[in-house]
Amino acid sequence: MGYFFYITGRCNLNCDYCWQREKEERISESTRTSRNELTGKEWINVIKSIPKLSFVGLTGGEPLLHSDFKEIIRFLSGRLSYTINTNGILLDDEMLENIIKYKVSNLSISLDGFADVHDVSRKRPGLFDLLVERIHRLNVLKGEKRFKKPSLTIKTVLLDPLVGQLDEFYRFCDEVLKADCLNISVMKTLQHAQFDFRTYDSLNEIKMVGEPACFNYKEVDRIPEALINLLKISEKRRCKVLFYPRMFDKSALDLLFRSHGRGIFGPCYIPWSTVMILANGNIIPCLSLNIANIRDMNYDVRRISGLEKYQKFLKWRNTANRTKASPPECNMCCFSAVRI
Repeated sequence: MGYFFYITGRCNLNCDYCWQREKEERISESTRTSRNELTGKEWINVIKSIPKLSFVGLTGGEPLLHSDFKEIIRFLSGRLSYTINTNGILLDDEMLENIIKYKVSNLSISLDGFADVHDVSRKRPGLFDLLVERIHRLNVLKGEKRFKKPSLTIKTVLLDPLVGQLDEFYRFCDEVLKADCLNISVMKTLQHAQFDFRTYDSLNEIKMVGEPACFNYKEVDRIPEALINLLKISEKRRCKVLFYPRMFDKSALDLLFRSHGRGIFGPCYIPWSTVMILANGNIIPCLSLNIANIRDMNYDVRRISGLEKYQKFLKWRNTANRTKASPPECNMCCFSAVRI
C-alpha cells in the first residue's frame, strides 16, 4: 500500500503549469492548507499507524518547506520505505546529508530541460546550474559514504521548447547527473479537479469542474517519435525512461496526442493501493473527493478503508472498470495507462 503525503501546499516557485501548490485565486479560507497544516508531530502519529511493507511518498507543494521536515524523515528512517519529490532549491549540504543519513529510497528532483527551458519555465534564473551542482554534490556524498541510496529520478514536464532537445537532455541525465530514471509527464489542462488542492464533497461536484485534457502542444506531430526514440536509447543505458500517463509504444503515444487525452485510458486500480493525505489532513482517494480528515480519525490510516464514503468511491470506480475504460474525470491522470 502506498501513502502519498502532501505535507504542505506552499511552494517557493510559481510555475504557470503546476497544479501541485496552492493558488490564491483557487483556495478559499476554508480550504487553505497552509493555514492549517499538520505539524510534524501529527504526521508522525499518522506514520505510526501505517502497516509494515507499505511505502510513503513525501510531496507538496515543496515538502522541504515544512518546518518539521527533518523530524518527519528521521522518524521514517528504517521504519518504512519512502520517497521525496522536490524542486531541489533547498537541497543544501545539510539537507543532502540528512536525506542520505535517514535512508530516503528515492529522491525525485524536478528539471524541465536545460537552463534555456527550465529557468524560464520556473521563472528562476540560475536554477538549472544550482540543481546540477546539488545533484553532483549528492552523488559525491553517496560515493564518500558508499551508499547506493537514494536513487535519483529526474521529473520532467514535457514543454514545447524541450521537444527538440529530448535526446541530448536524456544523455545529460544519464551520463552527467547519473540519474536512475527520467520521468516525463505530458502536460494537461488545469480546468479540472484531478489531484488538486481544491477538494469537493461529491463526485457530481467534480464532474462539474471540467474534463481533463492534454495540453495543446505546438509540435504535436513530432512528439510521439521523439519520445519513442528515448525508449530505444535507454534500453542499453542505466537511466530508464517512464512516461506519465503510462505509454509503452508509439501506437499509445500517437493515440494520446491524436485524442487530446480523452476516452483512451483503461481500467485503473490505483484507489485500492494508494491513499493521499493533503497538508490540512483531508483524505482523498485519487480524485479530489474529500473522504474525511485524518485528524478526526485519531491519525489512524487503518480506519480509512472502513469509511462509507471511501467504499462508495471504490464501488463507483469498480463499476467504471467493468467497462474496460476510465471515466472522463480521470483523463490524463499520470497513473493511467493508454488503452490500445
